[in-house]
Order: sequence, then C-alpha cells, then structure tokens
Amino acid sequence: MTEQGRGIFLLVPRRLGTELATASPAGSARGHGEATRVPLRLKIFVCLASLLLCCLVAAALVTLARATPGFTSSDLAILMFATFLAILAELKPTRFYFGPHGGSEVSLSMIVILPVAVLYGWPLALLLSVLAIATTDIHAGKAWYKIAVNAANYALSTFLAGTTYALLTAGTLFSDALPLSLAAAAVMGLLFFLVNTSFVGTGLALIYNLPMGSTVLSNASLVAPVFFAMIGLSVTATLLWTVHPAAALLLIPPMLATKLSYEHCARLRQETDNFLVALADAVDMRDPYTAQHSHRVAQLSEAIARRLGVPADDVSTLAAIARVHDVGKLVVRDAILLKDDVLTPQEYAEMKGHVEAGIRILDHISLYRDSLEILAQHHERLDGSGYPRGLRGDEIIFPARVLAVADAYDAMTTDRPYRPAKTPEEAVRELYRVAGKEYDLNVVRALEDELIARGVLKGPVVPAALEAARQEAEAEAHAAARTPRVVPLPRVGSGRNPS
Repeated sequence: MTEQGRGIFLLVPRRLGTELATASPAGSARGHGEATRVPLRLKIFVCLASLLLCCLVAAALVTLARATPGFTSSDLAILMFATFLAILAELKPTRFYFGPHGGSEVSLSMIVILPVAVLYGWPLALLLSVLAIATTDIHAGKAWYKIAVNAANYALSTFLAGTTYALLTAGTLFSDALPLSLAAAAVMGLLFFLVNTSFVGTGLALIYNLPMGSTVLSNASLVAPVFFAMIGLSVTATLLWTVHPAAALLLIPPMLATKLSYEHCARLRQETDNFLVALADAVDMRDPYTAQHSHRVAQLSEAIARRLGVPADDVSTLAAIARVHDVGKLVVRDAILLKDDVLTPQEYAEMKGHVEAGIRILDHISLYRDSLEILAQHHERLDGSGYPRGLRGDEIIFPARVLAVADAYDAMTTDRPYRPAKTPEEAVRELYRVAGKEYDLNVVRALEDELIARGVLKGPVVPAALEAARQEAEAEAHAAARTPRVVPLPRVGSGRNPS
C-alpha cells in the first residue's frame, strides 16, 4: 500500500502483483530489511491460482485444436495487432482516483480482450490476455508467483465472461442479432467485472488479513464506475470492428486524448496532496520535539481502525486526514507553538484555533473536503470538555475518536520542553484512566492490542483506574485486619418472669 493507505490497491482489469510484493510464497518477504512469515492461506491461494491458470490455458488450447480452422491471414494480422494493443495498454496504465484517499492504476486492455472474445471466441481472448499480462509482468521483472496470480485472474475472468456470451448468443454472429448481441456483451462485461473484483478482493483479504466480504465489496464499489465505462467502450469497439477492423482504430485518438488529459489532472491532484503533506511536515519540523508526529499519528490511526473492523475505504480516509491533521498550526505563532512552559489560558485559546484554521485551509481542497469533520472533531471529548464545539458522546463520529486516541498517545510519548515523555505503559495507563470519560474505551483497547502486536508493550496494561481501585481495596482490607474486631453478643434476658 502507499503511504498511509492513501493509495488503494486496485487495478482494472485488476492485478495483484504490487500487493504480492509484500508476501512471497517461498516463505518470507522483505519489508524494511526484515523477513516476514507468509500465512499458509496465502501460499494455498497462490498454488490454486497457478493450478487454475494451467487448467484454463490447457482448456483453451484443446478447444482451439478441436475447432475447424477458419482463420485468414487478415484475421491473424488483426489478432496480432490486438495483442500488441493489449500489451501496450498493460505497459501504460492510468492512475485513477476514486475517493478522498487515493485510487488505483487502471489498464485499458479489457477494451481489447472483450471484443476478441465476442468476435473470435473465448479461447483466443484468454490466450491473448494471459500473453499480455505475462509479457508486461516479465518486462517489469516480477516474480513467477505474481505473474501466475495476475494471469490466473485474467484467464478466469475471460473464460467465464466469454463462455457466458457464447451460451447467451448460441453461436449467433454479433451482427446477425444485434440487440441480443449487445445485451449479451453487456452481461459478459458485467461478469468479467464481478469475477475480476472478487478474485482480487479475495487476494487482498488474504494478504492483509482483512474481512473477506467487506474487502470484496469495497474493491468492487470503488472500481465500478471506471469498469462500466470500459464495458461501454468495449461494446463500441466491437460494433466498429464489425463494420471494419480499421474502424475500431477511430476510438484510439479520443481515448488517448482523454487518457493524457486525465493523467495531467491526476498529476495535479497528486502534487496538491504532496504539497499539503509537505505543509504538515513543515509544521512538525517547526518544533523539533514533534518531528514526524503527523506521520506517526496517521500510521497508528490506520492500524487502530483496521483492528476495529473499519471498512477499508474509511480507513484510508482516516489515514489521509490524520496525515495533515495539524496543518492549521501554520497560523499559530512560534512564541506559542515553541514555548518551553505551560501555556497561559490566553495562549491555549490561540492554540486551540489551529483546528478551525486547518478546516479553512483544507476546505479548498476537494481531496479532503469530505473528511474535514474528522479533523474538526479530533480534539472533542466524550464528556464535552473538548474543543472547538464541546461535543459529547455520540455527537463525536467514530473516526475522530480513533484519531483522538492516536494523537493523544503520540503526544504523551513525545518529550516536551516542559515535561519528559511518558513511557508507552504510562501513556496507555493514562488513556485507560480517562477512558469512557474523554476517550472511547474500545479505541484505547485497540491501541493497546496494536502496541502489543508491535512489541512496544510486553503485555496488557492494567488500567490505572482499576489498579487504583484494587490498591484502595487492599488498603481497606489491611486496615480492617489491624483493627480489633468487636463481636456483638446476643442480648440475654434477665431470667425473671414479668410480674
């Protein structure tokens, strides 16, 4: 994944090569110079994908061998040119952005693959797709298992889509029953989309240990608009191809112009994002005590949200806004920001203004506009003691609660001129002490679990409140043990009968 999850791992037609770079079926992967154990489920996934690829390629070759030869030299030239276009499309993907947090690279090879499946049958389309992806992945120097998984994805999507089209049209030529052919081609494209995104969602869930269902749905929902546009283009290319193969080339100039224009816009968007991140880093660098604060908070917020089962797209949104959550401190004077003593009430009031300043800065950037409420609420507290609006309880959205805990933990574990840093144990104890009052208890527990997983904590931290209660109970018991016990005796009558 890209930094802070801003770049969602999607590709249309979708490939898993980038993600598999973090997981090698050979048993280890190298990230930051350390070996990482690969889950058995991922090894099984790669093996099954490789086996599936072999079976589908074999089925395509057998089907072609049994078919009656009917290809002319012009057909062969057309297929060779289509293969060239598919390879070119894979070599030159376009980066699309689907939300406030990032996007994915999109290959236009589907616009070539589907028309070949319609006009020449699924076996040739399958072999073309496998050849295109294998050629580009080998050119990129990818490992065999990445090539196998990517090729299996293309092969399975093409096989199911192509055979479905053949069943729906019963072998009728595309131009002989145009309404039926158009409907069947649309169904074919939709099935290609569903198989492709489901395959990729499954792989991503296995790689990142994410919930299967939500990962598949998130993957599909994000790429759906682009995919549907590509289905329309592929049907249009087929129509033009039936008029004359060269007519399909009429789509290339407008597609190229659109691609270049969009890449320019995407580049501007990425540069804007990078500029804002640089501003956030500049804020951190103004104070040597808070260097890399925003980066750490974003990473921790993302990890906590994942542990709490937050959907992948919401996790990325949270990580993106967390990366720039302190950008409003640009308007805070150095005399206050760098003061080596506790702030006065007037100075603290000015410091609190950084939240609204950050909102004003980011409100002009569409990339963050939908996530500004997270920034606006990350200093709010459950008991209403926070700022700037004094929200309480359920008025505070959950992503803001996550950011609040991550921000508070990093602040407490960082040295300041007026106090030393707390240890991770002390910081977590403090968060537990005010959990339920200021911070969400579930978020604090998820933070503790994440720190244990990272090896920062050796084990669960006893909440300070519970420890104080235990100590108080022990003190009371100890005091009671040292106090002489007075045992009340039953009252005994005088023994005299009443007169």
